[in-house]
Amino acid sequence: MASTPRLERIRSRQYTLVFLSLLRQHCSFVVLAVFLLSVVKLCGQNYQFSIRNPQESEISNFRPNVRDVSYINIGPFHGQAAIGLGYLYNDNAAVTSTNRLSLNQIFEDLAVDLAWVITPSNQLNFTTDARLQENFYSNGRNRLNLQILPGSELQFKGTVGPVTIRAFDQFAILQDPVTDPTVTGVTNLDVLINTVGVAAVVPLHNASFGMEFDYTYRDNLGGATFSGTSFYRDSLRLAANYNIYLSNVLWYGVEASATDNIATRDFPDVRTLSIGPFLRGQVTR
Repeated sequence: MASTPRLERIRSRQYTLVFLSLLRQHCSFVVLAVFLLSVVKLCGQNYQFSIRNPQESEISNFRPNVRDVSYINIGPFHGQAAIGLGYLYNDNAAVTSTNRLSLNQIFEDLAVDLAWVITPSNQLNFTTDARLQENFYSNGRNRLNLQILPGSELQFKGTVGPVTIRAFDQFAILQDPVTDPTVTGVTNLDVLINTVGVAAVVPLHNASFGMEFDYTYRDNLGGATFSGTSFYRDSLRLAANYNIYLSNVLWYGVEASATDNIATRDFPDVRTLSIGPFLRGQVTR
């Protein structure tokens, strides 16, 4: 028997009542589903916005700058490198008017600035500026020297919650002229300076608090000997600072440091304590 319009209206009303009953019973589920759909849609909109935004977000993957012709890849490290070749002539390497000793030097330079972005919050950096010197003296003595400028560093930087932790190894090989190379036979001291340390910074409201502990070791790699016997080979340093930020490129605060310089042989150690205010800024384009 065919259904009449009246029966159809009754069935439609029954279906509506059943739907409303289920809606009341599962109201929380419906609200949650609508909320999840809204969040997904909102995240999708934000994701599209971040892609179109010319400024990359902090969690974006590290990618090379195609405009930088000096960009290099060495395994997981990416960055910049520069090489150089030069010649130096000095007609008086002894810096004196008597017993002149001329110097002919050929040198090769290598400067690198590399980074390995392990995660968005952890990365390993390696920076160095080294020079290899082939020295030829007029007295017939030749010498090969390696020079590493201060500022060379191997650094790991990571975050634990809001705290930024930095572990570093700073190294340098200094080539300082002696007073009379005709006596010592060399014109460089070959001083190795190596500093190993760890630092932590805690962000605060428009401020930050940081602490650092490092150990410095100094040694002679075979050049001229140091004059005297009170050479301070090792030193320990503990430092702290409190920064207040006036802007992103200007800040001030107070810092303090305590250093223990350990002398060789029978000389006493030298301990220092310094504290004072500071004002620092950053010049940007």
